[in-house]
Amino acid sequence: MKQGGRISASSAAIGSLLNIKPILSLEDEKVEAVGKVRGEKLARKRIIQCLQESLKHKFHTDDMSRFYLAAAASMSEEDARAWKAQLEEAFGVRCSLSPIPLSLGCHLGHGTYGAALIKRMN
Repeated sequence: MKQGGRISASSAAIGSLLNIKPILSLEDEKVEAVGKVRGEKLARKRIIQCLQESLKHKFHTDDMSRFYLAAAASMSEEDARAWKAQLEEAFGVRCSLSPIPLSLGCHLGHGTYGAALIKRMN
């Protein structure tokens, strides 16, 4: 995020030193900071919690048959597949996996990952 100009060099250095991972959400064409956690494991858990909360509070369901689950990553293929497997285990459904596009990856950097719920059309 430092390379993309989202945070200052000093903030990036402190965040890196403390292993702080920002959690971002894209809602209605706006990127919002949902929170910050320390460490990769907590970041992944928090993303899964955010998706589960969206199911419950935004879509008023816990029925995953009404949604596609998608993962995206800008990291090694092995790490990306591990992220996909973690999502599949958490939600009990198949998950697609795509690379993060260069237009986003150049701002977010290597090691970025995310997930999305996509509502199925009837």
